[in-house]
Amino acid sequence: MAMKSMLETDAAMMPQTTPTKRSVKTSKLAKMNEQERARYLEKRMAEEEEAKRRKEAMINAFLRV
Repeated sequence: MAMKSMLETDAAMMPQTTPTKRSVKTSKLAKMNEQERARYLEKRMAEEEEAKRRKEAMINAFLRV
């Protein structure tokens, strides 16, 4: 019982968490017009493809050793 009350007080003392990154990006996209949104998503896809290419190159280099 003592443990439960300690946990309850700890939870009550913790500050409220900030929104997750996903919700921040959703509102960010909602604020953009169609052109900005298309440009942003295109840039993001290019960055993801580049990261994937780098990851594959690193794995290939590691496997060759």
